[in-house]
Amino acid sequence: MTEPVLRVAAKSLIRYKGKLLLLRESAADGTQAGKYQIPGGMVEIGEPFMDALIREAKEETGLSVKPAMPMMVDGWFPTIERVKHQIIAIFYLCEADSDKVRLSREHDDFAWVKPEDLGDYAVPHPVPKLFEEYVELQGKSWS
Repeated sequence: MTEPVLRVAAKSLIRYKGKLLLLRESAADGTQAGKYQIPGGMVEIGEPFMDALIREAKEETGLSVKPAMPMMVDGWFPTIERVKHQIIAIFYLCEADSDKVRLSREHDDFAWVKPEDLGDYAVPHPVPKLFEEYVELQGKSWS
């Protein structure tokens, strides 16, 4: 039996002019095919976290992003290619320099959404929790 794999994921909640970016996974063998999610992927061994965050956003969306603040940490336990994984994901709010998305082949659609419209999209855990955190943070004063 193959040993379970522990991975760290860098996930970007990308904002542009008050809207947040969702991508629909197209990969038939993906763990969330047909669902909308936020951009991100695995941190490579030896890669600084912030480099991975920016790289994954660029690879999946074509956008240049600027990390603004950490949002939350969460995890899940998928089976990928018949191997059990534990994914620890670190979510960052990132600012985009444009809304001109160029999708990777991993995704077949995207949407810029207002947080209150999230219910219109099929999204996996923990996207609803992340949007709730975002809305809560918007109501706080940091002065």
